[in-house]
Amino acid sequence: MALIDTINNPEKYINNYLEALDGSLNSNTFLLHINKVFNKLNFKEELSTFIKSEEFKQLMLKADIERNWFNYHNQDFDDAKEIKYTPYDFVFTTEFYKPDFQLNIQSLDYLGLKNSLTDLLLNKCIYHRWYSNEKMVNEIVDNFLSKLFSDNSDCTYFKIVPDFLITTEDLWQEDAERLCYFDGFQQDSCTIFLSNKSMYMLLTNGRA
Repeated sequence: MALIDTINNPEKYINNYLEALDGSLNSNTFLLHINKVFNKLNFKEELSTFIKSEEFKQLMLKADIERNWFNYHNQDFDDAKEIKYTPYDFVFTTEFYKPDFQLNIQSLDYLGLKNSLTDLLLNKCIYHRWYSNEKMVNEIVDNFLSKLFSDNSDCTYFKIVPDFLITTEDLWQEDAERLCYFDGFQQDSCTIFLSNKSMYMLLTNGRA
C-alpha cells in the first residue's frame, strides 16, 4: 500500500485510532512519518541506524507536541498570542534508545497487520477503558488504514519487539531525568508500515 502523507495534517480517522489506543492502553501514542527510502534487503541495519539518529529524536519530540503530551517540553504561556514549547534540559544530554540494542523484527502480511492493530484496541488493561465491541474496533481500524494508505501495491509491515528504547522503569532505576518512551509492560508496541518512498512507525506505551 502506498502511504499517504497525512502526518502533518492528520485526518479524523487517523486521530480516532491514535486516541483509541491512548484510552485502551493508557498510552502516549506516537505515529512518526519518516520521509526517506529504506532498503528492504538491509532494513534491520538501516532502521537501527535511524533510531540512533538526530532525525528520530526530533520526530519523537515533534510528536510529543503534536499529540499534546508534553513529556519532553515545558509550555510557556507568557506570550498571550503564542504558546512556546521549550525542551527540558535532559533532552539535550540524553537519547531515547538503549545502548547496544539489537532489533527483533517480525514480518506481517496485511491480515496480520490488521489483526495486530485490532488486538491493541481489544487489550483489557485494568483501570483503563477498553473496547469490547469488535464491530466498532474493526471499523476504527479499517478507517485508520483506509486513510493511511492509498493502494495496496508496495507496502510491507513489521512488528518490532519494543525493547530498543529506554523505559520509565530504567528511568526510576537510574533515579535521573532523561529521555525515555516505553514503560516495560505489555502495552508497549512498535509497528512499521514501509513503502518504497517512506515509512510510518506506530509506537505505544502504557502501564497497567
